[in-house]
Amino acid sequence: MPPPQRPPSGRPPASPKGNGPAGRPFIVKPGAAPAAPRPGVPGRPAAPGRPPAPAQKPTPAQAARAAEEELEARFDRVDRRIEKLKVEYYRFFAGDLEQPPTALRDEIEGELRKLRAMNMRRSVDGFRFGALEARFNSYGEMFGRRLRHLEEGKVAPRHSSRAAAEGKRHDADAGIVVGTGIENDAVEALFQGLVARNPRGANMDLDTFRGYLQKQVAQIRDKTGCAAVQFRVVDEEGKVKLKAKPVGAAGGGT
Repeated sequence: MPPPQRPPSGRPPASPKGNGPAGRPFIVKPGAAPAAPRPGVPGRPAAPGRPPAPAQKPTPAQAARAAEEELEARFDRVDRRIEKLKVEYYRFFAGDLEQPPTALRDEIEGELRKLRAMNMRRSVDGFRFGALEARFNSYGEMFGRRLRHLEEGKVAPRHSSRAAAEGKRHDADAGIVVGTGIENDAVEALFQGLVARNPRGANMDLDTFRGYLQKQVAQIRDKTGCAAVQFRVVDEEGKVKLKAKPVGAAGGGT
């Protein structure tokens, strides 16, 4: 009998059980499941990954802390808006704004109303809210009184910043002389000079500031016997101050 002929490729004849690696046959035991494909092998599907772990719910302590931080952030926003409201009112009275900032005032009032309806568990939150509300109400009364006086003609009318620059009679930086009768323009020039340099430091309205100047003039005149007092706005060591100097008599600045 002639010997079996090899195929032209020179490979051995295929095994009836199938060829494995290096020509070895696969041996599959009866009832055994086929091996899972290895990931990363070309042509074979990758093994399915693990499902994502379910999100964990925050603990009561974590939820309470998040609520406290959100409340503190709202307090900070109200605080900044109240400071902005004060600056905007001063700008209106100085003539830089055509209308008073009523929209900002109503916005702050609405936010305070929402905060008032909340159940604040911590005493520190209630204390801070009370301080914010008291400051807002104080500014409201102060600026409301100033508006009424402006409408009734009890204070000097507002002057635009451009008009003040064109016909400036008083210069708070160079010095403004004040005698027994304090002119409204002089008071406003000194007041706006202070506010322009430090808007956050203004803690009185124009009427209160006028009374403060009258008191200072009276005290300095009684002490030195001067005829008038020169006031000017200065910066000393990073702080805005109102310096006073007797005029017409011996004496230094105070």
